[in-house]
Amino acid sequence: MKIFIIFIGLLVINVSYLSYQGDMENFVRKQAFLKFTAEECSAGAATLIEEKEYAEGKIVFNYEAGQNYADEYIKYIKDKTNLNGKLSCNLTFEDDSIGYSDENSDCIPAVNAAVKFETEDIFRLPMITLTKIERSARYELE
Repeated sequence: MKIFIIFIGLLVINVSYLSYQGDMENFVRKQAFLKFTAEECSAGAATLIEEKEYAEGKIVFNYEAGQNYADEYIKYIKDKTNLNGKLSCNLTFEDDSIGYSDENSDCIPAVNAAVKFETEDIFRLPMITLTKIERSARYELE
């Protein structure tokens, strides 16, 4: 009977470990995908600058077009993948019109994209709860 109890205990531990490893692989893949999505949103929004301001030697982003680009890309991602949850992107601009953050002492125009994914619990084990993944990217114009 002792051997049976030890076997059942080891079986439960190994099944829990395998479940955790599978869920962790899924989590890492989602993180990498969200990082790619954030990079695409920030780079795409950074290409949309105001031409009149650029002709005068200033770099000013087209904020509305940049946010529209990010929203359209997020919509495209939702349509083409099977992500079950809420996916959103928030853009923050730093340019000659808005100004620069304190960390950006060199006054380099940049677009920050923060992609947030909210879903049901990613891990199946009851002791680990994760319902939100957030990744960000920054695209600078040198």
